[in-house]
Amino acid sequence: MCGIYVYSGKNQATDQVLAGLSRLLYRGYDSWGVAWLSDGQLKLKKQVGALKVKQVKLSKSYNSTTALGHTRWATHGAVRVKNAHPHLSSKNGFALVQNGIVENFHELKKSLIDQGYKFISDTDTEVIVKLIERERGQGLSWLESLRKVYELIHGRNTIALLTNQGEIWAVRYGSPLVVAKSNQAFWLSSDVVSLPKEAKKIAFVDNLKVVNLDEKGNLSLFDLKTKKKLKPRWQTHNLDYTDEGKQGYKHYMLKELNQSPLVIKQLVKLAKEAKFKQAVKLVKQVRQVFVVGSGSAGVAAGQIAYYLRTIAQVPAVSLIGADAESYLSLMDQETLVIAPSQSGETADVLEVLEAALARKAKLLTYVNMPDSMMTRLADVSLLAQAGPEICVMSTKVVLSQMAFGYLLAQAVVKKTKEATNELNRLATNLEEMLASLDYHRQLKNWAKALSKEKDIYLLGKGSGFNVVAEGMIKLIEGSYLHAHALPAGDLKHYVITIVESGTPIIGLVQDETVLKDMTSALTEVKARGAKTYALSYTQQTPVDEILVLPKSKLVELEALTTLQFLGYYTAKELGNNIDKPRHIAKSVTVK
Repeated sequence: MCGIYVYSGKNQATDQVLAGLSRLLYRGYDSWGVAWLSDGQLKLKKQVGALKVKQVKLSKSYNSTTALGHTRWATHGAVRVKNAHPHLSSKNGFALVQNGIVENFHELKKSLIDQGYKFISDTDTEVIVKLIERERGQGLSWLESLRKVYELIHGRNTIALLTNQGEIWAVRYGSPLVVAKSNQAFWLSSDVVSLPKEAKKIAFVDNLKVVNLDEKGNLSLFDLKTKKKLKPRWQTHNLDYTDEGKQGYKHYMLKELNQSPLVIKQLVKLAKEAKFKQAVKLVKQVRQVFVVGSGSAGVAAGQIAYYLRTIAQVPAVSLIGADAESYLSLMDQETLVIAPSQSGETADVLEVLEAALARKAKLLTYVNMPDSMMTRLADVSLLAQAGPEICVMSTKVVLSQMAFGYLLAQAVVKKTKEATNELNRLATNLEEMLASLDYHRQLKNWAKALSKEKDIYLLGKGSGFNVVAEGMIKLIEGSYLHAHALPAGDLKHYVITIVESGTPIIGLVQDETVLKDMTSALTEVKARGAKTYALSYTQQTPVDEILVLPKSKLVELEALTTLQFLGYYTAKELGNNIDKPRHIAKSVTVK
């Protein structure tokens, strides 16, 4: 879960790389580093903490036309300068950065130490450095050395290295890598969002493919296993996925929350596309459906499965990527796997998808990033087209994913028109909510009270449960408070034992089908002294604080954005780093 960035061209390379790394900070920000070539010597600058470009002191020695950079999210080794990337080979022959995990690094490191190799850092990355160094020492070419090393290391690893001759070599396996070009330069990056607008053409690098930029600035692409030369598949850079800054908002999260109505309007447009109709046909053709996701996409998967079951009567089950292995034996050619994802590169989900495809299952993906690994694996791949989401906490994309599940389920039973009407109503309601000063004032007041608590409970039922689970995630991610979402009907089985005077409990009452049970649950905890809050379609909800949402058939999705806003305001009340919460990164490309 790190960011790799490379520049080779006619401009000041270190400036280009530092700017690119600043746009990749959502992928990792424990530490950062840059390597560049100066007078035939590799130079490094590494620091702990998030990169602040304006505070980086540059000197004349930074002058270079080729540079390599990295932002780190620590997996192996503490957050220290020695563990920051890039890592140098022992004779300064090359500097290397990595995104991934070497799963067998302990045994490899022991073997290398026994052979006399010395290690400086505590990282698994340095094992890759030493292995390449060993193969090169035996007279092998760069390409052959990389091939040999990838036969030895286990796990998904993408690397890039800069040689003291000014060459760039990069290998993509698992973690994403994109190459871009203009008339005067080349870039390599972990994410298309980080690329500058002058990068007019891009090519997504497939697994086990190698990119080489020689010292003269010529680009070549190879297959790592066969070493055959390939032709990059260049396409025009879609600037809709370029980060255009906060656009006057204090935080990316706030900007992205305010884009919620827009992503629903984009989804309505999707209903007319031929690919969407293919997706509907795919659902109708199979015997069973599994919806797989992780994190917020995991609760979105739950909501998609819920809509498929309750609206379309499709036997759909949601799975968390890291915990889905026990279901693989149930998958076959009559199985459809649906995967919602922001990045399309989530490692534990990809492993499930690859295993499912090996069992002849069909795959439908709903992803926000074009040409990601998931989109390329899929039988049918649909794009959310929600625009770049820079805040580590996903908001508008989760809304899009859940709303997609509703649209898909309605389309399966031939009610696409009714669904798009409801989605248009949802977009209008969201616009009215977001423009309401009273709405924000009330959420800020709730956030002020919640910020003083240690434990927060959220209750949901039916279409509301996965929504309160997303509310839980946002409170945990942004506020670092303990939050617990649970089905309202399960309350009396265990959690009620720890409800006491002042315990904050938030309930979601989305429609009349859950009113009786939600009222019962909220009344029970209130009787035990809880401080009760409700997001509800009706004023007639017996709680201490109520926020009434506009009536529609998708009140639960209005509540989704509302709970995300509550997470935002609570994190802000506590003074936390909203766009980059501690210990987590945007794109989880390692297990």
